[in-house]
Amino acid sequence: MRLGVICDGISRDLRRAVDVMDEFGLEYAELQFVGDKEVGNHSAREIDTLLRDHGKTG
Repeated sequence: MRLGVICDGISRDLRRAVDVMDEFGLEYAELQFVGDKEVGNHSAREIDTLLRDHGKTG
């Protein structure tokens, strides 16, 4: 079984959410809101880089 998390359920601060994912060994991230904007209103490169740097799949 593979576990993931809806990141804004942890925090809308994606860096904080990824830190918690690392703590609990979660690999898969579902993104809805990052900061005060929906994920579609962000640069895909910025979010992708942060997730991949931590070995996550969005």
